[in-house]
Amino acid sequence: MIKVLIVDDEPFIRQGLKILINWEQYGYEIVGEASNGLEAIKELETKEIDLIIADIKMPEMNGLELIEYVRGNMLKEVKFIVLSGYYEFEYAKKAIKCNVTDYILKPIQKDELIKVLCTFKDEYIKREELYAAQKIKDKVVYDGYLNEVIHGKSNNFNLEYIKNYNNFSDELRYIIVEINYHNECESISEDEKRKEQQIFYSNMALWLGDNYYNSVININQYTESYDIGFIYDKD
Repeated sequence: MIKVLIVDDEPFIRQGLKILINWEQYGYEIVGEASNGLEAIKELETKEIDLIIADIKMPEMNGLELIEYVRGNMLKEVKFIVLSGYYEFEYAKKAIKCNVTDYILKPIQKDELIKVLCTFKDEYIKREELYAAQKIKDKVVYDGYLNEVIHGKSNNFNLEYIKNYNNFSDELRYIIVEINYHNECESISEDEKRKEQQIFYSNMALWLGDNYYNSVININQYTESYDIGFIYDKD
């Protein structure tokens, strides 16, 4: 689900947006609301948010100021759709210069909102797929360099590369988990053994969550070895 924050100083606009469409049907979840930019920042600090739908004109901190603050001060990549009245088009043009995803004129029409959300969802899925593919490529490179270090082939380049992904403490342990197949397992093919190893590795990465870079597959350099390496950091 794409997580949405609605920001508007008018409560009936916020409520109207929430009930205007079936958000879940289109792959969205409204996770919060705010009446101005300052409240929106507090929401961003505590919640995972992918998309902010924000009014242009609001007290204390308006939509443009919110966009500028988020782009300049927050590490999270958050996209914006801005709301503006017909007579606030100059604000909308400024928002476009801030590289917002889209803008919607008030009063908000159901069909227009759905169209904008569907377009955003398609772009969001493409970005996520590219990001996932890049993460896989990065992990393969990382594992290769980590393998070199574990086998005593360290140099400044591979050490720096590893440090960029993991801020290890001085209290490290390295664990290698080997899957051993005995004589009674001769009927199990090589492909099946590698598949089981990959499942074990995937489960470990899933369990580690954000720390999945601490696991690495095929550390042992022997051909018939099925192992998972795990760097245990006390921190």
